[in-house]
Amino acid sequence: MPREVSREEWESKGRDLFGADQATWRFACPACKREMSIERVRSEFGEHLPRLREGDFRVEQECLGRYVPTLGCDWAAYGLFQGPLSIDGVPAFDFGGLPFTGQGA
Repeated sequence: MPREVSREEWESKGRDLFGADQATWRFACPACKREMSIERVRSEFGEHLPRLREGDFRVEQECLGRYVPTLGCDWAAYGLFQGPLSIDGVPAFDFGGLPFTGQGA
């Protein structure tokens, strides 16, 4: 069962960990452990951006491997196994460092 947190608590933790710019907020895929942010996707996987148009990729809900098959992971927080977080009922990944679900920040 995903851990439930409020949007306010989630946004506060994101700002505390990574600052106000949500493009820099890192999220950890629970399957492959890869940490991604919008900023990192843009800089390291720019060649795939046509497939990652705004609205097509939710870094807080989808592993980048869903769009870049060579990465070998297709996990989504809203899939068969949801979570590990639920933000006011919306399935999501935890932040990098796993502050809500593990031994992280």
